[in-house]
Amino acid sequence: MKILFSVLLSFLLFVAVQPVYSQGDITVDLRLFNTETQVFYVGDIDPAGLGNAPTYFDLTLTNTGDPQQIILRFELRVNGESIAEAESDPFTLPTGTFVFTNNQLNTGTAVIPGTTEEIELKNYSLDFDRVENLKSQILATGKLPSGSFEFWIGWQPYQTGGTGQWVPDPNLNDNILTITNPTTLEPLYPGNRVSENLLMEVPSPYPYFLWQSDASLFNLTVIKKYPGDASIQDVLSHEPVLKIEGYPQLVFQYPTDSSPLTFYGQTGNQVGQSVGPIRMLEPGATYYWFVQAVIQTVSNDIILNSDVYQFKVASGEQTPGTENLVSIYLQQILGDQFDQYMQLLDGFSPTGNLYLNGAPVDLNMLAEFISKLNNQKIEIQNITVE
Repeated sequence: MKILFSVLLSFLLFVAVQPVYSQGDITVDLRLFNTETQVFYVGDIDPAGLGNAPTYFDLTLTNTGDPQQIILRFELRVNGESIAEAESDPFTLPTGTFVFTNNQLNTGTAVIPGTTEEIELKNYSLDFDRVENLKSQILATGKLPSGSFEFWIGWQPYQTGGTGQWVPDPNLNDNILTITNPTTLEPLYPGNRVSENLLMEVPSPYPYFLWQSDASLFNLTVIKKYPGDASIQDVLSHEPVLKIEGYPQLVFQYPTDSSPLTFYGQTGNQVGQSVGPIRMLEPGATYYWFVQAVIQTVSNDIILNSDVYQFKVASGEQTPGTENLVSIYLQQILGDQFDQYMQLLDGFSPTGNLYLNGAPVDLNMLAEFISKLNNQKIEIQNITVE
């Protein structure tokens, strides 16, 4: 009986001296600065701690309880598999809230104010072989391939001789990048490439501009051609009659007045605007135009330029001609099957009116549909002609 009591007392003493942690007192919250990033270079993770990577996330550490000694773990995950990992040495997190950037955490310059505690993510390990074909794609381009990538962070109390359960960031909405690596940009309407020496005439001084791309933000420039211009460079040297930046759609109708333009994203935040004065298009005049895809990275944006197109405004306003635009988009949707389906509609032509579930919609809705189709977010399973 004395032996049993002695063992029980020793167990109770052992339990009593173990530190008591309250996971509810501590939260770690990683926030990507730009979740719209479409290109991410693997070197920007900065596994060597050189400090030359852009600042692309900050980490908020909050402790509402007593100071605790903890460790952090960072992972970059794709399809649930971790391809990059790092951990910190143990450090004491005081009561309060502290914010550090990825550069500070990678270079050991994340120092808790009022203390000598340094937080550094170190001992990076990269294992791209965990995901099939990932290593070859990264080695070929230096970029993460298309897909959804999660920047994961977690913490746990420091325990000598072992590890416990990682407590993850509870807010994952701003931890994920959907990488698309856009490469496509093609004007569709109005006009033809300047190099083709074909001059399309558009029926309205307020034409639609259409282009196809797998990017999400665009700059559009329209410039008037003057009689003395002998080359493309001559035309492009003139001040634009219209220049817009950060436009978030694939269809743009030329404005009917010179009021400045402002563009907003899906979340309601401003993403673009017109630059400089807006001048009306003149009947009988010829114009050059081109579009740029603005591909966002965590540092400098990549700009993809289209070919330069030209068109002439008809002398005297006519019908807008939206039926031609619908035909252009149908070709984008149907591809090689366009002629086949058009034969079934012999004697008919698009009216320019679009409907979705019986309700009228504009060309922007059709452009958004095609964008999702090209990005493989949706697929056409059946086409019927009634």
